[in-house]
Amino acid sequence: MLNLEEQSKNDDSTIDYKYTIKLKLYDEESSKVYNKEGELTISTKDNELKITRDWSRGVKIDGLDGGL
Repeated sequence: MLNLEEQSKNDDSTIDYKYTIKLKLYDEESSKVYNKEGELTISTKDNELKITRDWSRGVKIDGLDGGL
């Protein structure tokens, strides 16, 4: 699941958003939901949508070295 929330419209034809992605990881014995949060900027210049900035926090996933 993805939740996208507009934060601001900028003078340079870009829009800043915050997002949360919910990841459900499971196996035969259990399941767990992880939230990955981030921000992105989308350009709407010349009738084209383009992601010009994407930043996200890491997520520590139980049993996975390094996380996501």
